[in-house]
Amino acid sequence: MTNIVNQNRQANFKLIRLVAFNTAQKNFAKILNLSQSEYSQYERGERAIHPHYARKLEEELKLPNGWMDRDNAALFLDEVEFELICKLRNQSEDFRNKLLNLISSLSE
Repeated sequence: MTNIVNQNRQANFKLIRLVAFNTAQKNFAKILNLSQSEYSQYERGERAIHPHYARKLEEELKLPNGWMDRDNAALFLDEVEFELICKLRNQSEDFRNKLLNLISSLSE
């Protein structure tokens, strides 16, 4: 495994926790059936994420095959973007579509 792939897996591990689950390490570790210490070692890069485990995470989280290996850093959001996404997730599909149409009309 290349160093870049390992760095991507480490960053993506944290990305999943913060963006998809919006939870603390301790809580996410429980979801993954890991101790908080083990999870922390993965997130800090002290323990490499094995390819088999990366594929298992992708499968369980319904991510595309190889997602853990690529650079998804562009998906990191600032605080305002993150808050907007969290609020949007609680809205109906109809509301989200209307908002998207509104934003699209403003940017034209």
